[in-house]
Amino acid sequence: MIDFDNSEAYISTYGSAIRYLTDERIENILDDVFDKGLSDKRYYDAASAFLDSAEIFLNKGIPEGQYNVPEPVENTLTAAEVIIGAAISGVSGLAFLSGTKRRYKSKPKARIFEYKNNSHLNLGITEDNPVNSYVTTRIIPVVNKPSRSSSSGRSTIHRSSSGRSHGGGGRKF
Repeated sequence: MIDFDNSEAYISTYGSAIRYLTDERIENILDDVFDKGLSDKRYYDAASAFLDSAEIFLNKGIPEGQYNVPEPVENTLTAAEVIIGAAISGVSGLAFLSGTKRRYKSKPKARIFEYKNNSHLNLGITEDNPVNSYVTTRIIPVVNKPSRSSSSGRSTIHRSSSGRSHGGGGRKF
């Protein structure tokens, strides 16, 4: 997948493709895609490089010692955290509710400032004239290829919202 809005290329795997395309193989495919011109807007060449590289790895088969590693799950709550959070939110909600009810029962106060009678508005035509405006340009250097720290047989997987396991990887261009 090529996300042009966020300048990111991503390979998503599902099913048996997770076992064929390990993290290292995905990085090699992305290397080929970027070397063939994805960053230079040569999208046809990049797509051809993806297909060629993926075909080579699929023909090689599942690598020896391939294994799946679930992505670490973040932002999980314990039962105690849920109970404490519910209690705190309940207490603060009841405090807000009682304060609002108390204010509705009180008599309305007289306005301190009669804004309708005492306000004056003067809309005039104004014009901003910028002085000494400059435009600065610079060349953004190309970042070298990221170092790979994955094992040759490792496939990092995660669960989608549908509950299915997916693998893959990507990078910005």
